[in-house]
Amino acid sequence: MTTAPTVPDAQLAGASQDRSASGGVVELHSVGKSFGEAGRERVVLRDVDARIEPGEIVAVIGASGSGKSTLLRVLGGLSDPTTGRVTIDGTPVQPYDPRSAVAFQEARLLPWRSLATNIALGLPRRARGVEGRERVARLLELVGLSEFAEHRPREISGGMAQRVSLARALARRPDVLLLDEPFGALDALTRLRMHDLLLDIHTANPCTVVFVTHDVDEALILADRIFVVGTEAAASTADGAGRSADDRDIAGAREGATLLRIDELAEPRPRSRSSKEFLRLRHELLAALGVHLHAEAGEPAGGSTEDATTPAR
Repeated sequence: MTTAPTVPDAQLAGASQDRSASGGVVELHSVGKSFGEAGRERVVLRDVDARIEPGEIVAVIGASGSGKSTLLRVLGGLSDPTTGRVTIDGTPVQPYDPRSAVAFQEARLLPWRSLATNIALGLPRRARGVEGRERVARLLELVGLSEFAEHRPREISGGMAQRVSLARALARRPDVLLLDEPFGALDALTRLRMHDLLLDIHTANPCTVVFVTHDVDEALILADRIFVVGTEAAASTADGAGRSADDRDIAGAREGATLLRIDELAEPRPRSRSSKEFLRLRHELLAALGVHLHAEAGEPAGGSTEDATTPAR
């Protein structure tokens, strides 16, 4: 198996000089998102207000179905907000906004294209020809895949494919990089290597990063701040000493998910998983997502929020 590379300091410096900015300021103003016809719509997000600073790495966590991916799509202009607005550097986000780029859990590479030409699909129109080829070559080097430039996706591993996906997203030099569970399909060891690679890439290309994850530990390792997304009903259940939502009076809870809490991680990276601050925040975040009872009972709570919608028994 090919491991994710460590980017040399000299290369990091060169790549940093290749950028004129350190990411965009992302602001969400009372953002809401609903689906369906008027009068029968389903509210997924409501009243989301936040500011993400240039070059910041923000993790978005929450239970399955809590609207995390919907929020990411709204941030990238892939879906219009029903209410409110999203801006980058004070300018409203447009459909498929060129200032942002998205990488998904699946690499979504075109199987008939080489790795180099898959990455080239992310280039802006103005960066074709010699400039485009040089940029693709630099990105292949950055993610440690120069020798695989002419390979097809079927000839590489899942971790390598995800590195190509990241390189393609970076090809346009976005101000904002949006990642939707980018490492969720990878094995544990490859995932850890990808964490290191993402931080190296962020040093080389210091854009603003927002990533969705089910893994609390992943959020604590990578992020500057963690946004917890959920509904009032879910938050009420999480605080309910083991009672399910059906046993509680949540009639006053509003429909749709919002930001339940924001945690800032002051500890510098790389972070120790055994530090008191790491363990404290991990416990609090899992508790906020309704899995604290398992941990308190002495059972391994894990770091994932995949089952956070299941009532504690």
